[in-house]
Amino acid sequence: MGRKKKNATGDLLEQMQSAVRQDVLASLGPALSGLQSAVNELEAALSGKSTGKRRGLKPGPKPGKKTARKAGSPAKGKRTPRGALKAEVEKILRAASGPINLAKIRNKVMRKSLFKARDPKIMYAQIVHTVQNLENAVKTGRGIYAIKKK
Repeated sequence: MGRKKKNATGDLLEQMQSAVRQDVLASLGPALSGLQSAVNELEAALSGKSTGKRRGLKPGPKPGKKTARKAGSPAKGKRTPRGALKAEVEKILRAASGPINLAKIRNKVMRKSLFKARDPKIMYAQIVHTVQNLENAVKTGRGIYAIKKK
C-alpha cells in the first residue's frame, strides 16, 4: 500500500508540474514571440538587410538622368599642362607695348581655349600669384605690371 501511495503522489505531482508548465508557457508565449521578432530585426539590421520600406531619396542622381555640366567646361580630369599659365602670362606681358593691368591680362588669358571654362575670380587670383613670382616682371603701379627691359 505504501508503494501505491507514493505512485499516486508522484503521478499527482507530475500532473501538477505539467499543468504549471503549460500555464507558464501559455503566458510567456506572446512575450517570447515579441522578443524573437525583435532579435530577427536586429540581426537583419546588423547584416545590412532591410526589414521594411526605406523612406526618403536615395543618394546620387536619378537613374537615366544626365548630370548638368557647364557648356564649354573641360571633361572631368582634364587639366592644363604644368606651367601653361605662367608661359601665357609672360607671353602677354612681352607682347604688351607698356605696362598692363591685371584684369586685362586675365581677359587675354581667358580667351585661350585652355583657360576658357575657368572661373574669372579664381583665374584673377592665380594670375596675381603668377605675375608676382615672375622674375622678369616689374610692378609699375597698383595692379599694373610690365616686363623688365634688358
